[in-house]
Amino acid sequence: MISRLGLIRTPVVSSKRFLSVATQSSTPNTSNSPIDLHPSFHLDDIPDLPFEERVILPYKQYKPYSNHIDQTLTPILMVHGLFGNKSNYNVVGREISRITKHPVYGVDLRNHGDAPHVLPHTYSQLASDLHDFIMDRHWKSVILVGHSMGAKASMILSLLYPELIEKLVVVDNTPHYKPLSKQYEWDLLGMCEVEEKHPDVKDAEGKRVVDVKKVERMLSKYEPDPVVRQFLMQNLLTKPGHHKFSMAKNPHKEVFKTPVMNFYKHGIVPSLGGWPNIGSADKYLKPVLVLSGKKSEFVLPEYYYEFDRYFDDVEYEEFDCGHWISSEKPKEFVEAISKFVTESS
Repeated sequence: MISRLGLIRTPVVSSKRFLSVATQSSTPNTSNSPIDLHPSFHLDDIPDLPFEERVILPYKQYKPYSNHIDQTLTPILMVHGLFGNKSNYNVVGREISRITKHPVYGVDLRNHGDAPHVLPHTYSQLASDLHDFIMDRHWKSVILVGHSMGAKASMILSLLYPELIEKLVVVDNTPHYKPLSKQYEWDLLGMCEVEEKHPDVKDAEGKRVVDVKKVERMLSKYEPDPVVRQFLMQNLLTKPGHHKFSMAKNPHKEVFKTPVMNFYKHGIVPSLGGWPNIGSADKYLKPVLVLSGKKSEFVLPEYYYEFDRYFDDVEYEEFDCGHWISSEKPKEFVEAISKFVTESS
């Protein structure tokens, strides 16, 4: 069977060519930067990641502390965004499962959480990974909930394999090209500088550990929002060098679960503002819920027409918060998704 993901019109390149092309846009634009964005490290010193088209995604089920789960109901699959991981949904995932009685799962996308560190990191590849995950479970269909980067991957999957997606929840992103704020590149560089300059700190047994306070002080030079800094710090490895997929030249310098040095070297973050040419994919005709934050720039009312190009049955709900709706408005987030899941199509 030929994968429908092949309908996405993006250049087919070898791993070496991918690396050389990606590197061309690896340095952030410093024209409007309030800080020095020139890295203290050399890009040529960063070892390249392996090139893998198929990876096994780590996952977990968010089981509620009370209430019975009906395993015959369609699984809900929650997909995190950039620098996120499956633990982001521990609380809201359990609550959605408790209310709806649906089994709820979360995955770590490639290069995030406990997933392998590999290239390429493109939307078509992320969608392919999700497709493989669903097929490996032998699920007939899922209700897909994707945030930010995970939202775009989820939209692509729903367009190419609509029979696999019973309903779709898009959390604060749109199906079109929109450059990411430069703040994301500053955040990435800050994480890279943490890995480059993080001091050796030993615990009582003489093992190297992360100095969390030191990390936050270093990140504050690049990210002014303490809420965002705390989100980035959810990526911290409690014991650096213990990520089993590490390809770092010196794995004991690694501080984050995401290979931030490689993301910087290959321009991964700026590329995530993109949207691929879906080719001949038909409109997705099943229910879609779009959740957005009023204080976020990802989903503005003038972007609604972009959804009409790809989706036939869309409803919108706006929250008085920023980009991280699940953490800023968890109660409302749970209520909106639970209502959408349980209402008849």
